Amino acid sequence: MTTLERRWAARTLDGLAPELDGTPRPSAIGADRFVADFVASQPSALQGVGLRVLLLLFVLLPVLVLGRPRRFFSLRMDLRERYFLWWYEHPIYVVRQLAIVMKTLLCLHWLGHPDVQRRLGCDKPNARPSI
Repeated sequence: MTTLERRWAARTLDGLAPELDGTPRPSAIGADRFVADFVASQPSALQGVGLRVLLLLFVLLPVLVLGRPRRFFSLRMDLRERYFLWWYEHPIYVVRQLAIVMKTLLCLHWLGHPDVQRRLGCDKPNARPSI
């Protein structure tokens, strides 16, 4: 991945992550490195290219979806939510799944960090889930 793609990946995961007191932003804990390693680890080069294209589409399409000439991570929170929901609720299955891929990348990276786990109460061994 290029430096620009890595920076956009980190800022995109920041834009998808909820803001919780006491938790680091994904970019502060190496989101750029995580996404680059994740893309590089794909079994086929085509899958890696697909993830890179997805990231670029997700970052750049607010201009078409919302009519705002902004990148995803430059949008206000309400517009980021509206934009994500456009993907997530899209009538075409493949588009909906692309939203899931973006959230999955966030979860794989951010929720594995000890500070985030501690803040969410997931750091205790044998803890019973609160439902």
